[in-house]
Parts: sequence; structure tokens; C-alpha cells
Amino acid sequence: MRREKKQLLTPVTITLLYIVSGVLWIAFSDRLVVTLIDDIELMSRIQTYKGWVYVLITGLLLYMLIRLYSSRLRKTGEELSRSEHRYRNLVDHSGYAILLFTRNLKIDYCSPVITNVLGFDDGEFSGGKFLGDYLHPDHHEQLNDAIGKFGTAGHKRITLEMQWRKQNAGWVWTECILSKFDGADTESGHLLMLQIRDISRIRELYRQAEQSHKKFENLFQNAPVGFHIYGPDKKISEINQAELDILGYSRDEIVNLKSWTDLISADQHSLFEKRWEKIFRTGSLSNARYTVKKKSGKLVEVVKNARLLQDGSTGEYIILSNVVDVTEKNRSEELLKESETRYRFLFKSNPLPMWIYDRVNLSFIDVNDKAVEEYGYTREEFLSMTIKDIRPAEDVPALLRNYRKLKNLHNAGILRHKKKDGTEFQVEIIANPLVLNGNEVEIVLAYDVSEQIKAETELRESEAKFRKLAETMDAIVVIFRGDDFVYINKGTEHITGYTAEELRTMKFWSVVHSDYQKITRKSGLARQRGEEVDNTYDFRIVRKDGEERWLSFSATPIMFEGEKAAIGTGFDVTDRKMAELKISELNRNLERRVRERTAELEAVNAELEAFSYSVSHDLMSPLRGIDGFSEVLLEEYEHKLDETARSYLSKIRAGTQRMSDLIDELLKLSRITRADMQMQEVDITALAQQVMDDLKRSEPGRKVEFTCDDNIRVYGDKGLIKVVLANLLGNAWKFTSHREQALIEVKRLQNSRDGFTVHDNGAGFNMQYKHKLFSPFQRLHKSSEFEGSGIGLATVLRVVKKHGGSIDAVSEIDTGSVFTVKLPAADASPGVN
Repeated sequence: MRREKKQLLTPVTITLLYIVSGVLWIAFSDRLVVTLIDDIELMSRIQTYKGWVYVLITGLLLYMLIRLYSSRLRKTGEELSRSEHRYRNLVDHSGYAILLFTRNLKIDYCSPVITNVLGFDDGEFSGGKFLGDYLHPDHHEQLNDAIGKFGTAGHKRITLEMQWRKQNAGWVWTECILSKFDGADTESGHLLMLQIRDISRIRELYRQAEQSHKKFENLFQNAPVGFHIYGPDKKISEINQAELDILGYSRDEIVNLKSWTDLISADQHSLFEKRWEKIFRTGSLSNARYTVKKKSGKLVEVVKNARLLQDGSTGEYIILSNVVDVTEKNRSEELLKESETRYRFLFKSNPLPMWIYDRVNLSFIDVNDKAVEEYGYTREEFLSMTIKDIRPAEDVPALLRNYRKLKNLHNAGILRHKKKDGTEFQVEIIANPLVLNGNEVEIVLAYDVSEQIKAETELRESEAKFRKLAETMDAIVVIFRGDDFVYINKGTEHITGYTAEELRTMKFWSVVHSDYQKITRKSGLARQRGEEVDNTYDFRIVRKDGEERWLSFSATPIMFEGEKAAIGTGFDVTDRKMAELKISELNRNLERRVRERTAELEAVNAELEAFSYSVSHDLMSPLRGIDGFSEVLLEEYEHKLDETARSYLSKIRAGTQRMSDLIDELLKLSRITRADMQMQEVDITALAQQVMDDLKRSEPGRKVEFTCDDNIRVYGDKGLIKVVLANLLGNAWKFTSHREQALIEVKRLQNSRDGFTVHDNGAGFNMQYKHKLFSPFQRLHKSSEFEGSGIGLATVLRVVKKHGGSIDAVSEIDTGSVFTVKLPAADASPGVN
């Protein structure tokens, strides 16, 4: 490049030297000759010599210039040849078809690319063919006007859109760039050059974009809520009719004339400024309340939401706001939600993964946040990958084959994708081609259908299992829609006696006994509508052979083939119904026998009452007489009786007293058995402490350690429970009397409301005789060791059983005993009702 520049400057330098020297020679040589020489003849000869010198110098300079330019022309010719070769390669392989033609529309040259654009061979466009034969007639005048404009200044390149005839394919829209081709002369003058490119797809995209713009413009203008747009100057640049209706102004009175501060009350201007800054800081504003003054002067309260957006064409930031009159808050909010749901389609906030990729090299250009979240790659990782990288390796060849075949993957179907951690899942792809910055790209939406496919598979398996189960069940399984059967299993045929074909011609309630048809039809239709009805009900059916059978039937609402229906199952319960009838008869007999038995028991109780009175009156009187006469003998005849007689009389008195005590105990036991219970919550801790206090007062000299858990409570009759505690603690007090340090404890069971235990470290008993422990008059110790009647534990057992509870004892001789009393809870105790 430097060599070329040096050679280019050499002739320029020579020319400049020639001009400068010529000017100097002409300007000063004559003056010098006139000044130095006065002889005119000599001066003439000198002038002649001067001319020859100038001619000689001029010839030398011309020779040098011709020599230089000859070499330059030769090199330029070679360079032009190479440039022409490169130019032809460029023309033949560019996206434009090149046509050279004369002003009278005769084709001089056509590049091979014409085949790709119009389908004709380049040979068909050469040889002086008339250009108008291939151009749509509507565009002849347009082309001629453009050619004519080259005669005016400033029209060196004109771009046209014209239709050309495409071989065997009608007409095709092209972009044509018309310019002069000043490289060759022809008989008709300079050639013109026409560069042709197929823009059918681009025009279609423009058309779609225009339609989309019109749609969104229509949506904006006809939105059911107020919308306006303003830029950084705060002037409203666009507003829809809904907001004009709220404000009461016309469009011409608002657009580019008023800002939001012109509409709101003066005391809210500073609040607006703060919110304005917040929009530019956070990008959005929600639920901003303002008081707006309508054109009529009326003040209305509005709620305003705004979002900062960037104009894709100018790059300027604009603010899109919506305004809702809160006097119709509920309606406006509903419309706003519908509007947002219907029209908000923002790439970054889409709930499904989306991305844009280059259709040429398949590389990712942009991805949304959901794609980053779902696939596990960062945005930077995505942008360094291609769409092949999110496909399993074995699927890539098929991807490339299908991609070459299909130009538009609007719905590519179900594909397998791969996450960063290697997890494979199935997605449904929806794609649309776009032109972004002159590049062909595709915007893709991916919907994860793994769970859907899994659910469909499970549904098919479930349906197969259902059909298999339904066909093997010896029960009625039917699906009815409206009044008609749509599915009938084998069990239905067996139970009703009708075939499936016969049942499909009948109403679902036709086989029901006439007594139950009305309620069955009403319940079946209500169940299909999802209304609350009895889950299961029994009714009779009439078989085809006339036999009546009982069914236990239940139904559940379902969707069948997209319509509301119900699935019902019915079991033949005829045998059960017959058994229930027999049981009902047995129950009636049983109730009669219970009444009879109750009467007998009441008679027995009356006899027991009489016996008790007899015992207390008739038996006690003789005993008191024996005891009284024995006492008189001892007191009045003591000096007449010897020692043996006095001993006998003492034993008689002791026997009668003991017999009197036994009769008293029996009477107490009888009264306890027959007494009515007053059920309530009983504090065992307090009762036990009362009983122990009484025992300690009876023998204050004994050393007994007594402990009782806090807050032991049971449910029962307080008086009877105290009898239980008095007997159990009395026994513990009695059988620890031989201990130097006695220990008596009352403890709660694991659940304090279940009962309690009484522990002692007394004499204990042999567990071999435990079965006698709670029988009346049974004693496991001698009277000489421990006094007692043998009625106490029998009384305890009667009281516990009367409460519906139980008592148990565990003991070891010379170690002690543990008595466990268990009583039912409040809702299970006798006497609650």
C-alpha cells in the first residue's frame, strides 16, 4: 500500500515542478533578459534558445510521465482483472441477483443468483431479453420513473419494491436497488444495475408486525380500564378512551398538553414527585391513590399503577400507567385482572421457560428467568451454549435433520430436554421465527409435560385396572350420563338378568322397583350435578325374570368424555336384608323378654329389701337379747359363778357382738349394691388424705409415711369411691401395723383418669390364694394376727364393678401389696345417662 502511494505521488510531484518552473521561467526570464541585454537581435536569439530549453525540459517531463503511467496502467489492468474476478465471485454468491440493463430495458448481464430468486437460469435473462417481460405490469411505470430520476441531482441509488414473475410460481415480491453502472459503454448509453432480493418473507413479517401493532393498539384503546403513556417530560403522549371517560376530557385536550400534575390536586404534587423517582428507581408503582379533578370540576378518587418500560425502537424510557376509578372498584379490579391475564406477555416474567436462539448457528441469544430456574444453568452459561446442549446426545442428529427440513417449528411437538444436572424430562415446544437485528432467530416457549405424560400414563393404567376390576366384580358397576347408561359391567348383567345391549336402551332407573324409581332418578341426576345427596342408599330392583332383589347402591360424580356423569356401584344385599328382618324380629322378642326379666328383677329386689329389713330387725333382736342377758348374768351373779362359767358368758357375748358386726357389714354390702350413683369428677388425692388423717387420729402413736400423687381424679360416685379408699387404705394401715416404719402410697396410673394404685410394705399375702381375696368372709390371715370381718375387699370389688371398672392385686409375703383400681372415663361410665 505504501509503494502504491509513492508511485501515485511521483507524477504529481513532477507536474507540480513543471508548473512551478514554467511560471518562474515565464515570469522572471523575460525580465532578466530585458534588464541585462539591450541588443534587440541578441535578445531575440536568447528568446529562441529559451523556448528550445523549455521545450526540451517539457519533453523530458512528458517522457517521464508517460513512462510512469505506462507502468501504472499495466499494473492497474492486472489489478482490475483480479478485482473483476473477485467482483464476479461476490456477485455470483451474494444474496442479491445482479441485472445490468440499458435504459430501453434490454438485459445485458444477469448473475447466477437469479435462479435462487426467480427460478430462471441466468442464461434466460441474458442476450438482450426485455426486462419488462419478467416484471409485473403494475410496476413498469414505477421502474421507468426511477430510471428517469437519474437525470436529476441526488438520485444515485434508488430502492424499490416490485413483483417479478417467478418460474412456475406466480409472482414474488423483491427489494430492488437501482443504480448506474459506470463501467462500460454500449450503443444505448450507460448500463443501469438492478440488485434484486426476495423479500416475500420479510413483507409477510412486516404485515404480521403491522397486524400485531394494530391489535395491540386496538387493545390499548379499547381496554376496559384507563391507560396512558408519558415520557421523561411527564407529558401524556398517549391515552385510551376509558381514561378519557374517567377524566371527562377529549383526546386533543390531553395528549402532549397535560401532565399528571395538571390533573391531580395541588397537595399531591410532592407525593407524585416522590413516586416518580420511585418508578425510575424500582421500575414500577402499585396502588397509588390520587384525587383527580375532572374537566367538569368534580373530584374523583383513582388508583394508579405504573411500570417503567423501554421503547424498543427509540431506546427511550416511557411509563405505562393504568388508572381505575375506585367508585367502581370491584368491577374495575376484575376487568384489570382479565386485561392483565389476557394481554401481559413479557418475556422475562413468563411463567414458562423461554429463549431466543440464532437459526443459523443454533446459539442462545437470550433466556428468561424461568429457563434459568428450570434448567439449572446460569444466564451466562446459557449464552455460551447452543440448543443442541440441552438435548440428549442421541437426539441431536434427529434434531439437525428435522431442523434442515422445517423452516418454521411453530409446534415441534414433544421433545426430550436435559437439565444441567443430567436430568432428562419431556417438554412441548412452541416456536415462532423472528428477524432480530437483521438475523433470523426463533423465540421458543417450552412447557414441561413430564407430569402430564406421567398422569396420562397413570390414567390409562388406572382405567385399564378399573375396567379389569369392574369386569371381574360380582357387583353392579355402571356409568350413567343423564338418564342413560354409558358403561355396564358383567356383574350388572348377572344381577339384573338383562344384557348390556338391552340396558343401553333403558333408563338407568328402569330396573328399579316402582316404589323407589322417583327417589333413585332424583338422587342420580343430583349426584351428576355435584349436589349433596346420601352417599349410599338401599332399594329394590326387579330382575328381567321378575324376581325382586335388594341393592346397596352408591354413586360419585365424574367427567366422562368431557360431560358430567356419575359412576355407581351396587351390591346385592338381599341376604343381608332378610337377615336384618330376622334380627328385627329377634330384637322385638328380646325387648319383650327384657321387660319380663326386668319385672322379675324388680320383684327380687323387693324381696331383698324385705330380707334386709328382716335381717336388721328379726335377727338383730335375739342377738341383742342374748348379749343383754349375758351381761346381766355377769354383773348380778358374778359371785355365784365360777371362773369357767364367767369365761363361757364372755365368749357368748363376744360371739354375739361379732355376729352383730357381720350382719352390719352384710347390710352395708347390700345397700352399696342397690344404691343409686351420683356420677361426678372425684378428687382421689383429697379423699385419700382425709381417710389417712382419720386413721392417724385413731392411732396417733404409729409411725407411718404416707405419700399421694397430686391431682389424681376419676369419674364416679364420691361416697362409694371414698368407701373404696377407706377399705384399701384401712387394710394397708392394718397390715403394716407390725412394721417399725410403715410406708403407704397412692399413685396415679399412666393416664391419671384411668384410676390409681395403693402400695404398702405390710405383711403381704400368698398369691396362690389370690382368687379368695375378694370373696365375702374369706381371710388370708388369722384373726389373732390381724382383726377383721372379711367383708372389706368384697365391698371394694362390688363398688368397682358397679362403676364398670376392675381391681387387681399383686403381693409378696413380708414385702407388701399393690392394689390397682381401674375405672372407665366419663363417657363410658355407668350412670352417665
